[in-house]
Amino acid sequence: MMAMQLSNLIIGLILSNWLDYGMADYSSSVSWRFPCAFQIIFCIIVCCLMPFLPESPRYLFRSGQVERGMTSMAALRGTTRDNPDVQLEIKEIQYILEVEAEEVGTWSDCFKDGGIYGWQRVAIAFSANFFQQLSGVNVMSSLGPYIFQTSIGMSSRNALLVSGGLQVYYFLSSLIPWYTTNNVGRRKLFMIGSAGMGVCMLLSAIFVGVGSQGLGYAAAVVLYIFHTFFTLGWQSNMWIYPSEILPLKLRLRGGALAVVSQWLFTFVVVQITPPMITNINYRSYIVFAVVNFATIPCVYFFYPETLKLPLEAIDLLFTGRPGEQRPSFMQAVRNSRNQEFKDTIMATLIERADQEGDAGIKMAPIHDETAKV
Repeated sequence: MMAMQLSNLIIGLILSNWLDYGMADYSSSVSWRFPCAFQIIFCIIVCCLMPFLPESPRYLFRSGQVERGMTSMAALRGTTRDNPDVQLEIKEIQYILEVEAEEVGTWSDCFKDGGIYGWQRVAIAFSANFFQQLSGVNVMSSLGPYIFQTSIGMSSRNALLVSGGLQVYYFLSSLIPWYTTNNVGRRKLFMIGSAGMGVCMLLSAIFVGVGSQGLGYAAAVVLYIFHTFFTLGWQSNMWIYPSEILPLKLRLRGGALAVVSQWLFTFVVVQITPPMITNINYRSYIVFAVVNFATIPCVYFFYPETLKLPLEAIDLLFTGRPGEQRPSFMQAVRNSRNQEFKDTIMATLIERADQEGDAGIKMAPIHDETAKV
């Protein structure tokens, strides 16, 4: 579902780029007034539809409106309240709310170990957003025409045309994670994506540095391919991973810090790229290539694999099973790559759930990207 949501986001980028292309021949103020005013249409649509949106089931359960919460959940899933899948999801939400009420984290907890490697897990969530933005993807999303015109040497008209085509290609590439996100390991996707983006940025540096017109267009093609690797590795994967890696007590505040990283470095990259291209031209691509290549060992050594693991299993990776000594952080990361170890953890959880007679709650996965809506 996250991959689908982000594909819809790219449709907005497509509209904005082709609107800019269509207004490029106007010399009056309408060339910028109309694109700005056009956005109001979508704001009006959202405002008109908001009164008809159902409340979030999670909010209703948290505020004690259990009956409304059950009805809302059934409506969202397009079935009845008695459906086993709906009942399981309701139990999951109620269990999570109970745990959150018992273990209320504070901002200071985000910077403490707390016996659960708390600050390390917050740092991973923060760094995932950092690495995504330093990959250079928003350079093309926000500054595409400028890059194609200034760095590659296209005319203003062609730069707008190629940038509009890039967003269409970006959307088509974003369909890939619809399948891969929940079928390929998080770590593997991160590393494949970073490796591909690093190679694309390096090739762009070479092609732009040589300076011939033919290689300039080759650099544009490579930047298209860059977006395929981004969507494969980092587009939806990054938004899912922080909420999987963070413990419940730090999930809200740790997630907030991760989003701060996202928008802080979006701002930084968009602000520094134009002067960077003006001053060092093709070497700008080398900077992004180095960051992408440096991301790979960081993911390999410090990012645990979380795919299809319930939240309690992820916690056990860091705290150890009952009666065992807590593993080192690096050992926990290595254990997450060991399927036999993960099977043992799952067996421990099943045994605990059977003893407590609450298997439906304990074993409900926190994320299911294949769930029907």
